[in-house]
Amino acid sequence: MLKLSASNYVNSAREVLAADAQLQGNTNVSSLVTGVDAAQATGTSRFVQQQLPRLADWVRAAKSYAVGATASESYPCSVSGSLLVTATDANNNRRLDGGDAVTVVANDCREPNADPMTGTFTITVNAISGDIDSDKYAVDLSVAFGNLKFTSVTGAATMAGTVRLINESFGADGYKNSFSTDNYNITGDLAGMAYSRVFTNYASSYAHTGTAPDYRDTLVINGSLLSSHFNNQSVRISTPTPLVSVPGGLQSGQLLLTGAAGGQVRVSADGALAALVEFDENGDGNYDTKTTQPW
Repeated sequence: MLKLSASNYVNSAREVLAADAQLQGNTNVSSLVTGVDAAQATGTSRFVQQQLPRLADWVRAAKSYAVGATASESYPCSVSGSLLVTATDANNNRRLDGGDAVTVVANDCREPNADPMTGTFTITVNAISGDIDSDKYAVDLSVAFGNLKFTSVTGAATMAGTVRLINESFGADGYKNSFSTDNYNITGDLAGMAYSRVFTNYASSYAHTGTAPDYRDTLVINGSLLSSHFNNQSVRISTPTPLVSVPGGLQSGQLLLTGAAGGQVRVSADGALAALVEFDENGDGNYDTKTTQPW
């Protein structure tokens, strides 16, 4: 595990938040995440959410007459490249529902307003309610990434591993994304610098409710992150109370990072919408080193 110290505790908190923002595709990330880290390549949860309308179309296009039959078809991408799509309509009702699955092989697929992608992914629908063509629905998915690579103006990211994603859309009232994995890897480069992140026994939920100027963002993270930013060592992450952000900063909550020898970093609201970042060298509860950072 990473040895947390007075010299790395703030950057360690930044890396945890940056890594989770990359998973969630969260553009409303804390100001603790600075520079190019705030402009990651395509986020995992956001990417899967963007596939939902096409997922339904691909299943509808699976023109089979045997229940559970599989159909494959190649689709050109709008700019260049192609997608080879294999769709399984589990009960042959030509609707997206539980048991349906789609495997996509992307060959340098380029679409407007999207990062070019190459590689494979498989999305299996565990459960679905509501209408995904509307703004009120809930969908539970298992997603397997086979070295799916995205390239953006800031760098590249390659995703590998299996995750579970639960996406709930509440219309004008907001949305909630829940992400969990036993083991999931992202490698790539950002502004010319190589990086890698491994998420183990990891769960994250991000909820956005309300509209400006009264919105609330709620973040909960639990699990382990191994990162090249930690010299390929890991920290354990927990959220004793959810981090709640409002326009202007951090309203409440507490995030804990635990490293070697029980050392801890605590991120909490300071009462003035900023983040209080504190360091406890040995886990005895005495946070002797601290700083206030804008959230």
